[in-house]
Amino acid sequence: MGRRRNGVVNRTVEPLKERCGSLAFVPFCCRMKKIVLLWGVILGCCACMDLPADVEEALALAGGNRRELKAVLRHYRQDSLKFRAACFLIANMRWHYSDDSGYCLYSDAKDSDLCDLRRFDRSFLISHVDHAFDVWESSPCAAGLSFCEFCEYILPYRSLAGYPDCFSGAELYDLFGKYVGAGQGDSLAGYVARYNRVKTDFEGVTGKRLALDSSLYRPFFPGRECTDVAVIGCQILRACGLPVMVEFCNAYRDFPGRHFYCTVRDDRGRWWPFNPETSLPGEGKSVPVEPMNLYRQYFGAQRDNPFFLKAAGEYVPPLFDNPCLREVTGECSEIFRVTLPWTGPAKNRLVYLAAFQAWGDMAPVTWAEVDTLNGRAVFIQVMPDRLYFPVYYEGRRMCVFGEPFVVARDSLTPEGFTIQAFRTDTTRRGTVVLTRKFPRKPAMIRLAERLVGGVFVGANREDFSDARVLYTLTEPPVPCLQDAVLRHPGAFRYYRFIAPPAFPQANLAMLEFLTRRDRGYTNVAEPGPAAVLSPDDTLAAKGEKWVKLLDAPSWEEMKWKPEYDGNMLTAPGAFSTITLRLAQPQVVERIRFAPQNADNGIRRGDLYELFGWGKQGWHSYGKKRAEYEFLLYDRIPAGEVLWLRNYSEGREELPFIVEPAGNADGFAQRFIRLPDNK
Repeated sequence: MGRRRNGVVNRTVEPLKERCGSLAFVPFCCRMKKIVLLWGVILGCCACMDLPADVEEALALAGGNRRELKAVLRHYRQDSLKFRAACFLIANMRWHYSDDSGYCLYSDAKDSDLCDLRRFDRSFLISHVDHAFDVWESSPCAAGLSFCEFCEYILPYRSLAGYPDCFSGAELYDLFGKYVGAGQGDSLAGYVARYNRVKTDFEGVTGKRLALDSSLYRPFFPGRECTDVAVIGCQILRACGLPVMVEFCNAYRDFPGRHFYCTVRDDRGRWWPFNPETSLPGEGKSVPVEPMNLYRQYFGAQRDNPFFLKAAGEYVPPLFDNPCLREVTGECSEIFRVTLPWTGPAKNRLVYLAAFQAWGDMAPVTWAEVDTLNGRAVFIQVMPDRLYFPVYYEGRRMCVFGEPFVVARDSLTPEGFTIQAFRTDTTRRGTVVLTRKFPRKPAMIRLAERLVGGVFVGANREDFSDARVLYTLTEPPVPCLQDAVLRHPGAFRYYRFIAPPAFPQANLAMLEFLTRRDRGYTNVAEPGPAAVLSPDDTLAAKGEKWVKLLDAPSWEEMKWKPEYDGNMLTAPGAFSTITLRLAQPQVVERIRFAPQNADNGIRRGDLYELFGWGKQGWHSYGKKRAEYEFLLYDRIPAGEVLWLRNYSEGREELPFIVEPAGNADGFAQRFIRLPDNK
């Protein structure tokens, strides 16, 4: 058995006489007979090696590639440690598949020629195994790894199950090793920093060009999806001797999407996440802001995950249809153990907590085994301040088995938390005025706050030496079109917004200088409608008597500027001023403007539908097209988790509830977002 001492692997083979006894005093004929018999045994072992059961099973699945895999095992029969490593790879290759046309799941490729067992020949595997041992022995970042750790963190040729691209470590090291591995003894961040530089400026570092049809094109230019970046980064850094794994989250707390990134293990066994090419371990910039539960991809089978724990015929959602997946939320976040009652079908062994995704999609993010005897399910990795929906599957159909809930930290309880469950109260129904489909973003709130102190001025000299202050922003503007009413208007040729000195960015997404229609100015256009946020304001909005002044022959010729393009997401923030230049002095009585924002308020003309979460999942309260910047729905129950979908534009949507708002019939909208509600 090979041993690792002082960072060096000792893979000596026991002498024959030590295993078979001394032959010195045995008569010659007997000795010859024994030698013949002994070599017969040895040759028989070479032909029929005593292999672990999982390796035998894998070979049986290999089809016509069985011969190539057995050749690998024979190649290492005199090196016990490399033999064990080859056994590990071959035993677990059954779980790994890829389609050159794209990413594929285990369930899609099972028992097909896409299986790694049927694809990789002896030359690929031997080259890869030999190189993995070389970097294990030589890399200071891998010196402290045990053999089992080496098998998962350095040895695998694949970093994400189902990913289409796969390269041997020797091949990748030949391309990147002398650049990434330079400066031996550096920190983990130093190795990753060199990798980032090489990947972002390959030509400048290497002086090489790759043809677009090169087979090695993908390692250098894999695409810009986070999956591509993480997978290729992991494979290259492993080839250079860094113990790296791919991790990912399947959902965020507050917005749609998922994210793949890498994590590297230090000599103390701690894992440090990073985004290859853009960040370093320890910077804290890699794990997404407010992720849901986190998972790590292994090469070896993880027998305690849903893939293996499911009942016969039980459907497992795609995230968990992966035998090599392990949840690692508890390594990166505070977690709690939550027990929920279970009275569902006896045939189910697994239940899930799902997170809300865009357009009402529900993404399972963690799981629990069903304790049928005690009628409960215990989830062991539940994050605080996240909205979870308890679900299970009947066939492929997602079903509900409990109320949505949020875990809130509470040091006064023995468990350290309390559960806020959202229960529909059908005895309390009311009218709700909806003004948003997604809460205001903290970053956008800060942009609005930084406009306080900004001023609108008028002047008749182009250098604004005679400027007069017309209006000062004393409060953060709301994220919609609003009017600043000028108390002492005058006729000016030049109008300007000046951002406050503390934050000299003119972050106004829309800006219109208004005058009365009856003044008869010719260089004018119809203004954008000021926001109407409640039924009480609709009458005041009728009969618009204002027009906006133009400093060009038409509004279309002004729309190339971000403050005039009609897009709430754009603003001339690189500048501290916005100026309107007229051909002659004209009177402005109102200034209509909106701060830069994410445009998640109700939009006139867009089609919406309100949904509520019940025992059968989402149910509809009807579709409506917005006439103003609000929607009105009647007889909505208090406490029910709601979701407003916009069919016209945008993907950012979040669940909310409605609560009484000062009167018996009126309800207010509150987004479910803890611990704050910004």
